Amino acid sequence: METTTPELLTLSNGVVEIGVPTDRGPRVLHYAMAGGSNVLAHTPALFTDTRLGRWQPTGGHRLWVAPERMPGSYAPDDRPVRVSSRSDRDVLLEADVDASGIEKSLGIALAPSGSGVTLTHRITNRTCWPVRVAPWAITIVDPAATAVLPQPTWRSHAEQLVPERRLVQWAYTDFTDPRWRFGPSLITLTPDAARPGAQKIGAADAHGWAAALGPGWVFIKLFGWEPTAEYPDLGCNAEVFTAADYLEVESLAPLTIVEPDASLSHIERWLLLPAPEGDLSEPALATWLNGAARQQPS
Repeated sequence: METTTPELLTLSNGVVEIGVPTDRGPRVLHYAMAGGSNVLAHTPALFTDTRLGRWQPTGGHRLWVAPERMPGSYAPDDRPVRVSSRSDRDVLLEADVDASGIEKSLGIALAPSGSGVTLTHRITNRTCWPVRVAPWAITIVDPAATAVLPQPTWRSHAEQLVPERRLVQWAYTDFTDPRWRFGPSLITLTPDAARPGAQKIGAADAHGWAAALGPGWVFIKLFGWEPTAEYPDLGCNAEVFTAADYLEVESLAPLTIVEPDASLSHIERWLLLPAPEGDLSEPALATWLNGAARQQPS
């Protein structure tokens, strides 16, 4: 079992830095302002034993395949990756075919300036038959953070009679758990080391962003939303999960039938910003987060 932090290959544009391991993956284990603290978590003690081998979340950002299945989604990714197309600001990480028959790659490109990062997640079906799957981008963030999902724009009953979006529960979801907060503009989930039970929701997130609010920083993930597409997990393109001090912010691509040797891609764009000062009430924070997301190039 892993007990030390892997050696990382580092990319930087002078504003932010990204650290990726080459002995496993493809993954991102470090994202920070240059010289600052990592906003991603490191989870070396966690593991799940499966008939495909031992899988470790390790921490940071990983590429999975939805819908979640045991053991297929948990195929170990602890082998070295190939590094290609590397410069100071971009890299392509390519893994061998895993035990479930999926080949994964992760392209990472830092913007010339600012904190922006574009991550291109790619899965290729190396089995002998079609599979109906979706790329799934999962980020384990600092346990001092709170995960945030945007709510649809509030309208009164007189203004809108029909429902606005899907909000999906798991069998273990408990809305009375104090780690949840549901407001008119935002849904938040805050980890608690004293509460080991898992909590999760998914959403049809037309805003196309999810975030983590940490001590002094805001990490925003931007991703796509296709209203006519079918997404995993009863229609989710965004999900948040916690158990004890473990916290994930996730995005998903639409479900697609992938023929043998065909591929799917899913793009996320990341931002790392100083936390806003002054009024941090829900309406003000929602306005700030929506503004930060809208100002970024699509």
